[in-house]
Amino acid sequence: MIDNTQKEIEVTVEPDKRYTPICHICKTKANGVHSYHERMIRDLNVFDARTMIRYRYRKIRCRTCGIVVEDLGLVEPSLRMTRRLARYILELCKMMTIREIADHLGLDWKTIKDIHKEALKNRYEEEDIGYPVLLAVDEISVKKQHRYLTIIINWETGRVLFVGRGRRCNTLKDFFRSLTGKQRAAIQAVAMDMWDPYIKAVTKYCPHAAIVFDQFHVISSFGRVINRVLK
Repeated sequence: MIDNTQKEIEVTVEPDKRYTPICHICKTKANGVHSYHERMIRDLNVFDARTMIRYRYRKIRCRTCGIVVEDLGLVEPSLRMTRRLARYILELCKMMTIREIADHLGLDWKTIKDIHKEALKNRYEEEDIGYPVLLAVDEISVKKQHRYLTIIINWETGRVLFVGRGRRCNTLKDFFRSLTGKQRAAIQAVAMDMWDPYIKAVTKYCPHAAIVFDQFHVISSFGRVINRVLK
């Protein structure tokens, strides 16, 4: 169905009843159909026309997995849009702001943000960080009222390994506890500023690692001592 007045196209997609549905979990043929359902999902625009898909799907009975929603590979889980639209949005995120993409597609900016956030989570959350030898710890101030984030990077590669709220000993504790014993043993040195909670955390969880203070803070601290002596 095409609505020329609203520049909208509606397409109906439904299962082909000539074929037995397949459980997407165990890949075996279903024992039967439990129920039929319908939902509207957003697809890629056709030229400048907003495209909606009336998606008719089934809940099926699987001998192994029980009642399962049939997955035709069309819908992005937890989103009312197709997977190809979600992929298109992620490509646009490389070149446009979230607000620009939302205006371009006529979507809520929070939807765009959630898609981007989920992609980043899938990309980085479970990735193996290997066995870094040299670490660098720093904090950045965010917003106002002295709110900080602690950042830990692999000094040799520049890769960000951890970002935590605050700059307490417990902040670094969360990072070190996420490592295996072998990963902690591989750490030879940690560069940081002269901040006691950081020193305490490294001393506790990596007592074998050398603590290296950055030159700026060493010179700054030395200068304060000289000033007190000269007064």
